[in-house]
Amino acid sequence: VDGLRYTIISSTSLTCKLVDNKDVKYSGDIIIPPIVTYNGKNLTVTCIGYNAFERCSELTSVNIPNTVTSIESHAFAYLFDQLSELIIPSSVISIGNSVFMGTYLNEVRIPNSVKKLGSHPFWLGRIKSIIFEDGDTPLEFGTGGGNHGQGVVGYLSECECENIHLGRVFSYESGPYYFPCLNASTIKTVSFGPSISEIPYRAFRGCSSIKSLTIPKTTVHLTAV
Repeated sequence: VDGLRYTIISSTSLTCKLVDNKDVKYSGDIIIPPIVTYNGKNLTVTCIGYNAFERCSELTSVNIPNTVTSIESHAFAYLFDQLSELIIPSSVISIGNSVFMGTYLNEVRIPNSVKKLGSHPFWLGRIKSIIFEDGDTPLEFGTGGGNHGQGVVGYLSECECENIHLGRVFSYESGPYYFPCLNASTIKTVSFGPSISEIPYRAFRGCSSIKSLTIPKTTVHLTAV
């Protein structure tokens, strides 16, 4: 439909997802509509599908409507410098695995509506600033982090990131708890939102480039970091 490809999620709820364009990669400025018409029926676009924009080397922008509630794995993987920004709307609840794998962006902002972020979301990426917006609801990470043969790592050690804002408490679906910044050697500035009341032991171990650490007055338990 209008150069974009979709698959139906449910013919009952009349929902669909944007999917990859097979042999012809998406390019230019993409505006995803909130509703598409197919066979005389109006379908609401609620999802960006698996690897929908992966390796779309001529992509310059993507406008995501606030009807989208989920972004599947690899949706924006391996996009090198061509996107100036990517805005995730506050309607999104879940984001899949390796969604920004190998991608270069100035900023990624994870809205506080997101309840779950899949494993290795920033793997091999180069993202200058990653912002987890302030919120009271914990953000659940998929499996990830852990031991990669070179010591314990966190989610943000898997990419080149300079600035990080941690506005929410993190939880993990399985495995031991690893703070996202463990061994993230490129991080220079870290700030916390008011809902962060505790910073765990060795939260910034291996973060050798940190120059600024902003801790809110609401943090009541600070161990050796």
